[in-house]
Amino acid sequence: PDDGYRSEDAEYVCLDSALDAAVETFRIVEIGAGWAPWSVAGIVQARRRGLRASGIAVEADAKRAAWALQHAADNGVSAVLIDGAPDEIAAALLEPPTVELRVVHAAGWHETCMLSFPVLSDADMGGAVWTLPGTDVDYRGAHLEHYDIPAVALPALLAGPERTDLLHIDVQGVEFDLVRPVSDAIQQSVRLMAIGTTDRLNEGLLQAHWLPRGWGLALDVPCRAEFTMTHPTHAGFTVQDGTQLWENPFLD
Repeated sequence: PDDGYRSEDAEYVCLDSALDAAVETFRIVEIGAGWAPWSVAGIVQARRRGLRASGIAVEADAKRAAWALQHAADNGVSAVLIDGAPDEIAAALLEPPTVELRVVHAAGWHETCMLSFPVLSDADMGGAVWTLPGTDVDYRGAHLEHYDIPAVALPALLAGPERTDLLHIDVQGVEFDLVRPVSDAIQQSVRLMAIGTTDRLNEGLLQAHWLPRGWGLALDVPCRAEFTMTHPTHAGFTVQDGTQLWENPFLD
């Protein structure tokens, strides 16, 4: 049911569905990318299918952004790092890409701004941009040092002449906060949207938001929680992320 390391079968289904639906070109945008597993895999597999491939991998942690560049190099994918102030990153994204993968050292968000992000160990894949006000506690209740990072608005990541075949979002508890304000931009340019869900509240909010808009829920794997001890948020109790795959019926 999973790859034995990090990802479940549902995420592979999401990538394969996007590749099967792609025609001539394949474009992926991965938010909360880590070492960019889906961007790199998508580009490599798209090439094998004769598609012209490109991607953007957005990662807030500098070490993991470097991993994404190495992952691309290990698989023969040309890549470049984009970093700097929020406005500088947004401006760089307007330039036509000269490589297959652009790794953006920033958070993906619904606006271009500055956010806080925790200092993480190599093994901790649960970092999120949200911080409890006035404390050093993250959504799980962990006491971590935080620092300011740039955040880039999702519409800037989706902009360009080509539509996005797969928008992959893994942001540890703020998924609905991210997509709701930019729903129109997503609907105008994204064919399939895969969202890693980290609590039942977000799963319900996403369904209540996208289903009335006419989107199809092609895959719905709920997250699993263990309500032990005390955590400051619903997502803090989650021990296994869920996956929702959304289909946009408004794009040809």
